[in-house]
Amino acid sequence: MDTLEQLMRRTIFRYYTRNHKSRQNLVDRMTEQTTRNIYELNQFVNLTHQDSRALNALYGRLVHSTLRALDSGRSLESFKENLSSFASSHSSLLRHFLMTIHDSGLIDPDQNQPIACIDYSPALQLRLLGVPVSDIQEPILDIGCGREGRLVHQLREWGYEAYGVDRNVMDHPYLLQSDWSAFRWQRETWGTVISHMAFSNHFNHHHLRKNGQPEVYARIFMDTLQALKKSGSFYYAPGLPFMEELLPTEKYRIARIQDDMQKEFYSTQIVKLD
Repeated sequence: MDTLEQLMRRTIFRYYTRNHKSRQNLVDRMTEQTTRNIYELNQFVNLTHQDSRALNALYGRLVHSTLRALDSGRSLESFKENLSSFASSHSSLLRHFLMTIHDSGLIDPDQNQPIACIDYSPALQLRLLGVPVSDIQEPILDIGCGREGRLVHQLREWGYEAYGVDRNVMDHPYLLQSDWSAFRWQRETWGTVISHMAFSNHFNHHHLRKNGQPEVYARIFMDTLQALKKSGSFYYAPGLPFMEELLPTEKYRIARIQDDMQKEFYSTQIVKLD
């Protein structure tokens, strides 16, 4: 006769094996959490669609193995041993995955401390960007708003129509989950676009990187300017001098805002004139 523990294990097994949607949701959630952790290791890592599919397959394999162990009918101790073996195997496969992704050179799996993006306070972001909150044109879009979209929420508390976009955001009606290269810009839509230590940081990284993709970011840069309303502004930091010097002065006005505390650092405001 089956023990209560065996019955519970088999009940879980039957639920997940018969309910494909629930099983895939579990795999997807594990994949999303690991993706978030990878981005925290280095903000410049970008997982390709192929990378994401491979990672999802790894977690599919882990879940499948665990479910089979649940239905094995063996003792709890035996199940624990199997689970430990699965975890060890998965860890090895995950390490191999990190070594073979497109941006593998940006990650050291053995590093003790992750290179994490910092959630700057809304006040600090606005000060460094030089955004005049009392005279800002709506609607506002924060590119690379961060998971919580703190600046977006602050602006909305002040009564502004503000939105944020990032590849990893919390579920919220004003935060849009999208990679920059996939975001659909519409002409003459935004009064103000803001990006503090996000878009231009990545653009600079790819501009200097030997195997980077600066042309992708150059396209996004121009798409952003085209998406501004007349007299709309694009505020970003740090500056992008190699792009700014190419803009036609009859169409755009460029202002550089120097930070008094960091003389080598400046942010940029580009105003669309027509």
